[in-house]
Amino acid sequence: MPHSKMSFERTIKCIEVIGAQYTPAYDLYIKESRVDLGKTGEILASRFLEDRGYDILERNFRFARGEIDIISYKEGVLVFTEVKTRSSRRYGRPLDAVDVFKRRQIYKTAEYYLSSRSVGYREVRFDVIEVFIGEKSMIHYIKNAFDGNDLEE
Repeated sequence: MPHSKMSFERTIKCIEVIGAQYTPAYDLYIKESRVDLGKTGEILASRFLEDRGYDILERNFRFARGEIDIISYKEGVLVFTEVKTRSSRRYGRPLDAVDVFKRRQIYKTAEYYLSSRSVGYREVRFDVIEVFIGEKSMIHYIKNAFDGNDLEE
C-alpha cells in the first residue's frame, strides 16, 4: 500500500529547544499526512505560545489570498506568527519556506486585520515557529523573523 494511503497513527514527543537544552514538551497523536502534520504543528505552536503567556486571538485568519496561522497578544504586542512544520530537513529549514512572496501575503493580511479592528496596539511583530516532528522533534521560535521592510514591490 502506498505511503500516502496509510492511516496508522504514531505517538510523537515534541521537544522544545531552549539554547542547547532539550526538554520534553507535548505528547500528541498524528496521522501520517502533510495536512495533519501542518495542523499538528499549529496545535503545538499554539500550546507553546500559551505556555509562555500569549493570548491566542485567532488561528488560521484568512483574508483574500493570505492566511496567518496564529495571531496572539502579550504585554501590548500583537504577534502574527507563521508556523512551518517538517518531518525532515530534506528540503531545508522550515523558515526557508517563508520567502518574500509568503511574507508579503502575511504582511497584507496583517494590514487588513489591523484596519478591521478598532483596538490599538503599541507594537506589532512578525514571528515564525519552526516545528520539527521526527526522531529529534523540536520547536524553534524565531521572534522578529521579518518586519515588512524587505517587501518593496
